[in-house]
Amino acid sequence: MVIAGLCIILCGIILFLLLNGVDPRLYFDPPTIMLMICAFSSSQLFGFTIEPFERGIKYLFKPKIEISEVDLNDSIHAFYKFYKAIIYMGIIGFFIGATLTLMNLDDKTAVGPGMSTALISLIYSIFFAFIIVLPLITALNNSKMIYNKDNNQFHMEYIVFTISAIITPFIFIVLCIIFAKGRFKDLIFFPDIVAYIFFFTGSLVMSKSLRPFYEGIQIVSSKTFTVDENNKKIIIKTYDFLIKNAIATGFLLFFINMVVSMIKLIEAKEIFYKLGQIMVPISYGLIIGLMILYPIKKHIEHMDSTISD
Repeated sequence: MVIAGLCIILCGIILFLLLNGVDPRLYFDPPTIMLMICAFSSSQLFGFTIEPFERGIKYLFKPKIEISEVDLNDSIHAFYKFYKAIIYMGIIGFFIGATLTLMNLDDKTAVGPGMSTALISLIYSIFFAFIIVLPLITALNNSKMIYNKDNNQFHMEYIVFTISAIITPFIFIVLCIIFAKGRFKDLIFFPDIVAYIFFFTGSLVMSKSLRPFYEGIQIVSSKTFTVDENNKKIIIKTYDFLIKNAIATGFLLFFINMVVSMIKLIEAKEIFYKLGQIMVPISYGLIIGLMILYPIKKHIEHMDSTISD
């Protein structure tokens, strides 16, 4: 599940760049990668959490191995340290790039590359923290979920994944066709929509959140569907993750669009994207995260917890 979700996400970001006419190799930045490696080293070595981190990795790829709740919590804590370190390193990289830009304002040819370097740091930080590490934390947390013995977890996940993977793209395509004929057609940006489909589906798969996501929808849509207190807490945490993931995806695509615009500005002396099109991914993230997922989460929080049949 983890590898499948990661492949879906990587395919989404590569397809997004190709649809924008940008070579994905352009975003391969060794200095920023070294910065992420430093984030991992600092979080694990100075936090003395290497062993719990390794244990968590093994459990993610081999969920049938036995692990105590204490060890599982230690692994989650180790991943959280890595998650925070990546964010801090991204901020540091951004300010380094911004400083270099401000120091070379007299040289106009250095402004674009300097800001691109600063934005690349944020792109890597958001991608690794919110799109890679946070789903892994959620996957470890979701392993605490208790199922009935007669419930086939794999079968349910397969059904939900298949339906969402087939229906969701068609829904977005229909919406694009409808809105493209009206005055809101400028809000429809096909590469961003494709990226969101891949990112959201991949995050659900990699974080093993298909079942909690499905049960959250069931709680909202059916008054008779209930879960116990333990599963309720995990479902709420899953929706917390999905909200952060949706908003972070919007900012990730926004910063990628900014870099693309700067590249086009340097090459062709003109801005490739309109300002509105650059901001579109953030509006998508806020709509999905705050107007769709957040109300579902609040509904679940106020639900009475009882044992489901």
